[in-house]
Amino acid sequence: MSKTNSNFGYLQTNRNLSSYPNAYDYGKWLEQYDWDYFCTFTTPYELTLKSSRRMMDFLALKFLLGPESKMFWAAEKFDVKEGYHIHALIQSMMKQHMISDRYKELYHGRPRVLKYDSNKGGNYYFSKYITKQIIDYDFIG
Repeated sequence: MSKTNSNFGYLQTNRNLSSYPNAYDYGKWLEQYDWDYFCTFTTPYELTLKSSRRMMDFLALKFLLGPESKMFWAAEKFDVKEGYHIHALIQSMMKQHMISDRYKELYHGRPRVLKYDSNKGGNYYFSKYITKQIIDYDFIG
């Protein structure tokens, strides 16, 4: 069973990436894993930071099958409306369409599940979120 890594969690910052020394390190750290997918999850209702965390903990139980499965996620505030949406890196035995279909079934939202491009690296997928004003993020695996 997966567990939450306590080294991650709620972060509030208004600094840019260059003034946040750990952002690059986090991105490099993410590169050590063999991610399968980069996902964006939205819901038809307003998602708070607290409900984002509950949702991702629940999805970890549904998507992370097997001992090698892992997930890194970050909640990002919408620019033009209230609430948050989720971005996630997932390593799982589940097929791309299965993750998408299961998410739609559970949350009636819009999932975008793309193959992870290891040539872009962890910083490409992560650095955007560390520069946002308020985010929540975690590593589960």
